Amino acid sequence: MDRSVEELFINDYNIQVENKLVELIESKSGITFDSSKRKELKNDLMPLMEDLNIYSFIQYYDYLVSKHGAQEMIRLINMVTVNETYFFRLDDHFTLLKTVVIPEILAQNSGENHPPNLHQQPFRTIRIWCAGCSSGEEVYSIAIHLMELKREYALDFDFMIYGTDINSDMISVAEKGVYRGRTLNQVPKPILEEYFIRQGDEYTISRTLRQKTAFFYLNLKEDFCEEFDSPLDIVFYRNVFIYFSRETNIRIIENFYRILGNESYLFLGPSESLWNISDRFVLRMYKNSYMYHKTEHADRDKNKTSLPLIFNRDGQDFLMGDAAPVQFELDELPDDSNITETGQLVNPPNKTSESRLNNGVRTSLTMNIDSLARARDLVD
Repeated sequence: MDRSVEELFINDYNIQVENKLVELIESKSGITFDSSKRKELKNDLMPLMEDLNIYSFIQYYDYLVSKHGAQEMIRLINMVTVNETYFFRLDDHFTLLKTVVIPEILAQNSGENHPPNLHQQPFRTIRIWCAGCSSGEEVYSIAIHLMELKREYALDFDFMIYGTDINSDMISVAEKGVYRGRTLNQVPKPILEEYFIRQGDEYTISRTLRQKTAFFYLNLKEDFCEEFDSPLDIVFYRNVFIYFSRETNIRIIENFYRILGNESYLFLGPSESLWNISDRFVLRMYKNSYMYHKTEHADRDKNKTSLPLIFNRDGQDFLMGDAAPVQFELDELPDDSNITETGQLVNPPNKTSESRLNNGVRTSLTMNIDSLARARDLVD
């Protein structure tokens, strides 16, 4: 900010005024302020105040709480909730989504078949919510992974992904779906060509993906259960947990539990957990990641691994299984299987699959059904 403009501001910013501003923001949004955020608050407020020709922090607070301050409160919340994100962030979660979660959801439609047949029809729409989606990269990343999963294994299921945020500016960016620069650095070229329309240095999300997504404003501090007219299958709540107090997170997680259907899933950020927050979900640990599972059989399914899930390619049945659990037991192992004592599959036999989402690197997404016996639930 220009020095001449800074000189216009009245030096009435003190700890009492700061506390009032912080308490107001927290009461409206639920977002907490640590010491580093507090240090930045004064300088962050000054451009907003200049736009209004208000140069007293006390007067700015009074304006915010007045009957004319509602729109400015939205601007203020937008300012304090800008977060940098990018496509395919925390990609281990998407591996779990493709190789464990989606197959398990599809398998619920397969009745008593064992292993479940992922091609059995019909199937309802899989409903996913990204809570705190920022500018939309997470939503579109999930959509791309699911479209690629359907293409790669010829699966015929539908899905809908909802993205919400308290920042109305970010929701506008997400709805437009136009991106440029380093947010796209992790996106392989074949994916850019398939799901984006390039115009100069800008990439616009294709209509195919847009039809699978919906964005809207939502304040997680408020009771949001009425926003969804039917149960959800998956909630992504990644790197948002840390912005709220423990009490607010307890309410949010309980509301997640209420809107999630039976046998559904919750993803948090890698540094976040439900410890001391909620015991309503089962923690499922995997080699490189973890997730939470809402299940009616929490005791039976604690630390459970996924069952073998069958799909068909070129007239041959295969199992999905790239996200091996930390530990599981196998029985009736064939002599040539390569399984460690802790249950990790070494050098999976037979077939591998080319994945466009891994820059062409071969990844072990499939295993021949004759080469692996039925997996059982984890034991302590």
